[in-house]
Amino acid sequence: MLFRTVHDTADLTGVPDQLRPLIEACLDKDPERRPTAAELVRRLAEGGPPVDGTGWLPRPVAQLIAKRSAELLALPDVPPTVVGPADEAPKPPRPGRRRFLAVASGGAVLGAGGGLGIWAASRPDAGSGGGGGGRPTPPRWTVGVHADLTGGQATAGTAQRRGAELAVESLNARADRPVTLALKTLGDRGTPGGARGVAERMAADPAVIAVIGPTTDATCAAAIGAYDKAGLPLLSVSVGTAEVSAVEHPSYLQTRPDDGGLGLPLLSYLARHTRPHRTALIDDRTAGDYSWNLIRSMATAMRGGDLPSLTVTVPADARDFGRAVDEVRRSGVRAVVFGGLAPRAALFARELASAGFTGARLATQPVIDAAFLKRAGEAANGRLLSSAFTDATALPAARPFTAACRKRYGSAPGRYAAEAYDVVGLIAQALRELDPQGADREAMARRLRAVRYRGITKTYAFERGNGSLTPGTGLFLYRVEQGRFRFLGDYESATRA
Repeated sequence: MLFRTVHDTADLTGVPDQLRPLIEACLDKDPERRPTAAELVRRLAEGGPPVDGTGWLPRPVAQLIAKRSAELLALPDVPPTVVGPADEAPKPPRPGRRRFLAVASGGAVLGAGGGLGIWAASRPDAGSGGGGGGRPTPPRWTVGVHADLTGGQATAGTAQRRGAELAVESLNARADRPVTLALKTLGDRGTPGGARGVAERMAADPAVIAVIGPTTDATCAAAIGAYDKAGLPLLSVSVGTAEVSAVEHPSYLQTRPDDGGLGLPLLSYLARHTRPHRTALIDDRTAGDYSWNLIRSMATAMRGGDLPSLTVTVPADARDFGRAVDEVRRSGVRAVVFGGLAPRAALFARELASAGFTGARLATQPVIDAAFLKRAGEAANGRLLSSAFTDATALPAARPFTAACRKRYGSAPGRYAAEAYDVVGLIAQALRELDPQGADREAMARRLRAVRYRGITKTYAFERGNGSLTPGTGLFLYRVEQGRFRFLGDYESATRA
């Protein structure tokens, strides 16, 4: 996208002929040739007054700007209108966004149950004891878990199911809960056909208000159409593809950065620790588009950030990395970024170590794999790896969750288990703000995009107008030390260390 922005001609299909010369001038690649604001006003005025009297902008555009401006002011929520008998007491107004953010930033959101404490802490009557005095029975909603439970990614799918189970149990144990949650878990066998079938079954159950999953990129792409058709919110935890866009699909929220964002922690490290020396970017074509997209985006960003780099492409049929290692040695680079996957990363690590390279060695999330440690041996140590998932055992805020997981399942939380735990809390928070008594799927999808929720792994907030996580959020670093992956924390803190 960055390359096309800089080099390609804009597609002006549909632009009226009388506006085309002006639009082309505004989009000129050379800023010096673009019209100034004064020139733009003059040229627009020459066309005569707009026919609808709203100024030079079309009415829908002016209305949209007014709406977005009001949102930007972060005005408090309007108290909900109560429709019912005349003697029905109105409900207390929901806390405004300002109050909610004040509660979150004041640190009052974390209790013994981890991030789920925000659900109670931000309620107007939190801390009142609840439970007795004729308190009405909380409404009941179902959260779906759509996962691979028996296929190639069953380990990840099972970890997400366990995280969701513990979250539901923790929420339902609260006496002052505003809603009771049930869990509906369906496995798709890790296949696109199975994923479509699960999506249709989830959509057909009117009690399901939101779904967590699926586990893989391919199953998410296969299932998203059914969720969109039903207006049922789908919150992915482990999906990294950018092919399923939260902008294009109104029911979709991506609660982790996509794979394209995994280069950001590496760029941050290089800017702080290797400038002004060159970095070699290794595009391993065996990894296909994953490596190509990562290396291309990093190369573009490094050019714009005055970070010198050298791109080395390794053909998919190459049996070793001899040529790439020779080029690294000749160029005198101080850092190397590998764009491929775990098995080939191990081979490259061994060859690079044999050549005596001692500079920084970086890669991304697919290399965080036991197969890499086993095959690379000593050559794996010291490698820095970016990731979109945490190690719950290394997070102080996740200690109660980790202890509960060990007690319930006899093992530490698996990959993305803590994130699934958080997403249940996010759904519960959206229900509370929406008023669970009158919630529906489409309103839930809109509310989820507006929620800000502090979990045990990260703070969840989405970009205005779509369901993509706020840029830069949810990116972490690991380092291989003594044959183990050591979690360093969020990338900004880790790169400053």
